[in-house]
Amino acid sequence: MPERPVALPPVRQPKKGAVLAKCSIDIADCLQPTSTQAFRPEDLKAMRDALSAALSKLGLVNRNDAMVEMVARRIVRAAFAGERDPIRLTKFGAGGGE
Repeated sequence: MPERPVALPPVRQPKKGAVLAKCSIDIADCLQPTSTQAFRPEDLKAMRDALSAALSKLGLVNRNDAMVEMVARRIVRAAFAGERDPIRLTKFGAGGGE
């Protein structure tokens, strides 16, 4: 039987002026440098705490896992939408607060 070509989904390009950057371990690494000014230090702490809690809740221990970046980006989006409560941010990060 001949092999059939596989159609891959199109690569989604980030929107121009997007505030998310390449993510690593720290939540601030998920923000463009100018975007960190949008958050107070206590907001960044709440986001970091939420990221740690969400990763723990999801059982993600490898910080190089692509899921870690997805969780961090969910938290950042929720924070940009105005959410500051670490418990709610954790729920957003874990996928249950949307």
